[in-house]
Amino acid sequence: MGSRVHLSADWLEKFGGAEKVASSLLALYPESKIAALWNDSPEIPKDRSIEILGRPRSLIGKASVLPRMPSIWSNFDFQDDSCKTLLSTSHLFAHHVSRSANSSGANRIAYIHTPARYIWEPKRDSRASWVPSSVINHLRKIDFRAAEQLDGIIANSEFTKEKIFNAWGRTADRVIHPPIDLERIRQIQGTELTDQEIREIADLSVPTRYFVAISRLVPYKRLDLAIKLSAKLGLALAVIGSGPDLVNLQHLANRLGAKVVFMGGVSDKIKFHIAEGSEFLYFPGIEDFGIVPVEMFALGVPVIAANAGGAKETVQEGVNGFLTDYGDVDAATSAVRKISRLSATDIQTSSLRFDKGEFAKKITEFVGEQ
Repeated sequence: MGSRVHLSADWLEKFGGAEKVASSLLALYPESKIAALWNDSPEIPKDRSIEILGRPRSLIGKASVLPRMPSIWSNFDFQDDSCKTLLSTSHLFAHHVSRSANSSGANRIAYIHTPARYIWEPKRDSRASWVPSSVINHLRKIDFRAAEQLDGIIANSEFTKEKIFNAWGRTADRVIHPPIDLERIRQIQGTELTDQEIREIADLSVPTRYFVAISRLVPYKRLDLAIKLSAKLGLALAVIGSGPDLVNLQHLANRLGAKVVFMGGVSDKIKFHIAEGSEFLYFPGIEDFGIVPVEMFALGVPVIAANAGGAKETVQEGVNGFLTDYGDVDAATSAVRKISRLSATDIQTSSLRFDKGEFAKKITEFVGEQ
């Protein structure tokens, strides 16, 4: 017997908010499979995923395959006549999965993290800057038509809802914030570190006093501002995450004389342990939602974030953190002085509205049961 709901995702990385959404949807619809260009996520079982492009991964660059993606998705077929809903979790073209290619004529519903930044916000995310403007314009037309054909759109934030309207001229039907697994976070918090994990943390050379930034190392995440804040405060910075901007950020830290420890990608257990020992999380970029701050709230860690994007919907001024003007390191410095006023209990309580149970309830209300 097939599944009444099948899922599509652009690709599945090792870590990321989109992958947490995909994992939650797979748990919500236990008979479903998820199609993705490739699956590098340890959280998404291989027997539940369909890798459209597969391996060798090293030969598949995201930007290099960009012009082909719409046709890949529009021609993909789950080959399951029992499927009634094609549910996409999309930040690029996964919502292009075609109804006509699936003989069931299933409804198409998209959970949108953002309309494709590569083509709709190229100044914000320049990783596809090599793609000619004529190709970008062509992809916009294709993307617009695909959005027109969707039966339902869910935005991951009010910020994304506005972007959807600006790009596609459509108003999202619902806003449903991404989930965090509070129970899992509590379990991790309550589990002692193994000897191996203690050695791993020791090898990372975690400073005695520090704040954290947790992100992929790409320019639009604005980790350069975190390094500038570290230099201005004279407070060490622990950066958790990996990405192509590492060398540039290392050079900046050296030039400013900031004490920055780049820790690369680590397990959630080690990430949470390091974050709990920090003074605060600095979240300087503009995110469509931003799941990292909400995870920090669950740990009782305060957040200083740019007053932009999804952070405006998660950071409650004077309750779980502070918002500052985008790019204003001086304002962030002033906010740091107020961190001690916040209550760890209040910070943790603020995370409850983002629990995966709330997400599951809202998704099933909109999409339906399997």
